[in-house]
Amino acid sequence: MENILNFDDIYNFTVTEYSNLLYSVIGFKNVAKHVPAKIPFFYLYNYGAFAEYEDDIFRFTVSSPIKDIYGENNTFRLYALNGTSFTVKRESVKRLTATYNGKTLKEICQEYALRFAIVEKKLFDNIINSCRAQIIETNDESNVKRLKQLDKLEASGKVRIYSTTGIGGVSKTLDYSAEFRATELQFLKSQIRNDFLSKIGIHASNYDKKERVQSVEVSAFASESIDNINSIVECFNRDADQQGSKIRMFINTTAVEILDYELEHDNDNVPRETGDNNE
Repeated sequence: MENILNFDDIYNFTVTEYSNLLYSVIGFKNVAKHVPAKIPFFYLYNYGAFAEYEDDIFRFTVSSPIKDIYGENNTFRLYALNGTSFTVKRESVKRLTATYNGKTLKEICQEYALRFAIVEKKLFDNIINSCRAQIIETNDESNVKRLKQLDKLEASGKVRIYSTTGIGGVSKTLDYSAEFRATELQFLKSQIRNDFLSKIGIHASNYDKKERVQSVEVSAFASESIDNINSIVECFNRDADQQGSKIRMFINTTAVEILDYELEHDNDNVPRETGDNNE
């Protein structure tokens, strides 16, 4: 049996899976309603930030190193999806939004996908190796003793289990080390995935506690489609008051929207796009 799943396949698939999962739960508060959620998501995913100017969304860069007396940049260069760009004054920009740690959403997905793929590849390798494990059958007591002695010499990384079964006391030697390691790898894989999932979800801005949305239990049909996630927690926030910056991110997608979509479309899968109508 050949291991047809290589590391790149696992990694690329996981990046896509995590990206789709992120997009399925993300939404934007206070963004103009006519702007589809996929546009600000595109900028955050690829560039880690976007600017809102005259009810439209743009990628932005600092146009000039000159700063005002408060240490803020005076001008920004805005880039539209069609490639056009122009310079505006800071006071003309309604809002600058960026991810909390400065990484793009794509980089975050790639980071967790890399960790996940390393564990997943090891898991598949162990399964393949276990399929190749030699099964030795003998009814000779001396051979059984010899095999046990060899096992002690090869103790590093191997766990052999001996059992006597069948007619005539036939003894079988099996290598269960891969199965034993698989349990640990599955646990580690779940930890990595849960760590990623804990960073996407429901958020209301920190400065207004009344708007804070607590973690919400997701119904069974929704949780099954995203690996039995029991809750979605707040993520990706930069509070302007805490950070001393005018950059603030507003993400406010609720599980209720996802579930309503499911009921409306009679669909057992979590939708891949929920934010076209921003609220």
